[in-house]
Amino acid sequence: MEKKKPSLIKTLFQIKEISVILPLVVLVIVAMIVNPSFLRMSNILDILRTSSFNAMIAVPLTFLLASGRMDLSIASTTTLGGLIAAIAETNGVPLVFSILLALLVGASVGVLNSILVEKFEMLGFIATMATSYVVKGIASVITNNNPVSGISDGFQAIAKTRQSVPHHGAVRSATQCPPLPLEGPEIWRSADTIRRPGRCVLFSGGSCPGCCHNGPCIPEMLPVLFLC
Repeated sequence: MEKKKPSLIKTLFQIKEISVILPLVVLVIVAMIVNPSFLRMSNILDILRTSSFNAMIAVPLTFLLASGRMDLSIASTTTLGGLIAAIAETNGVPLVFSILLALLVGASVGVLNSILVEKFEMLGFIATMATSYVVKGIASVITNNNPVSGISDGFQAIAKTRQSVPHHGAVRSATQCPPLPLEGPEIWRSADTIRRPGRCVLFSGGSCPGCCHNGPCIPEMLPVLFLC
């Protein structure tokens, strides 16, 4: 007796990756229903920009976990690399070499973790946790627990998602969208009179460019209220 061929739906659910793809598809569909502008190219680019930092960490960490290893020091190492680059750049080192120096520091921490795990046969969980605390201590010592100031515009431009605020092909200045002196419930009541709740007050900041640097800047949903 011939066996029945499995249905298409059953075959799809046998694919391991479907557990990741299906929730993503559902999330996109819900976002499209709630916000018709979700699939605009500008919004897609904003999502990619804001998630690029996490992606740069998640991709190598995924390969590491797939190989049966783990690294608890990745967040601390990333922070230390950024601090090293900022300190070097503010002390006259060219931006390119500052970034290379940060990469070298990160690679050195990775080599240290490898030596602890492979040569000394320490558990990855213990070794990378210890490294994480050491790296945090180094970051605290070199900065004295103070923020790094005096960073150049070129360095800051790398982290910014945009240099101007697009609005139907034009750039809006801060004088074109002044802040409204509203507090607490008054903000939400004012927003409700313009659009549906949550669609108007998107960002907080003291100016229009400042608000749009803090999140996605959708032309139809530019911030009209600032929290000053």
